[in-house]
Amino acid sequence: MRLRSPHRASEALQTSRKSKRLPRARLRRAGEFFKSRAAKKFFKTPKGLLTIVLVVLLVLAAPREGIRVVAPGLLSAAIAAGLVDLLILRKRKNVWEFPSGAILTALIVTMVLRAQEPWYVTSITSVAAVVSKYIVRSRTANVFNPAALAVVASYYVFHAGQSWWGALPESATIAQAVMVAAGVFIVDRVNKMPLVLAFLGAFYLLFTIAAFVGDPQRLEAMALASLSLARPHAAAEVAAAILAAA
Repeated sequence: MRLRSPHRASEALQTSRKSKRLPRARLRRAGEFFKSRAAKKFFKTPKGLLTIVLVVLLVLAAPREGIRVVAPGLLSAAIAAGLVDLLILRKRKNVWEFPSGAILTALIVTMVLRAQEPWYVTSITSVAAVVSKYIVRSRTANVFNPAALAVVASYYVFHAGQSWWGALPESATIAQAVMVAAGVFIVDRVNKMPLVLAFLGAFYLLFTIAAFVGDPQRLEAMALASLSLARPHAAAEVAAAILAAA
């Protein structure tokens, strides 16, 4: 019986260890590849594009309101809504899935409510929006827009105000034009343009009719306050709310 030399035995042991490490390294690299590929695929979807738009708006708007003012409500809302949706998705689909819809909902809610609202108001409102998405719905779609429903409820529960600070209300004309273009682009990608036009047409038609019936000045104030739709630079947020309901 031939015995291996200590040197050859050591080489064989090292080769065996390398062969065991190689599949693990390949699996790890493959995992990183698929993660990168999944990320690229996500950012090509309407939700991914909307995420980019909202993050850009957030970066532009947050310094105006004060990062220390905005950060607590924004972070707490995103974490709370994300965790709730993560658990719901796990329960419904039996797999762990990144709660991208909940993060978008939290961004929308936070950027619509006043930046000065307490952190728990934005958190509870965002969680309520996520939960309503699963409860208040038909077999095929949501009955109400989850973010809009939660924002309206927050007014009656917390007396929360709505400033739409994320829509850059004091931005320059060119920035408003860019935001309108971004809103139109997103709405077109999700094939919701007929819905947006029908909503805007009905909205302004009703207020026009009401102006001939009631007090025009009072109705003008109501129109400016309701959802800030009279401000064209809110188009991206309008598109975001529509996409969140889809």
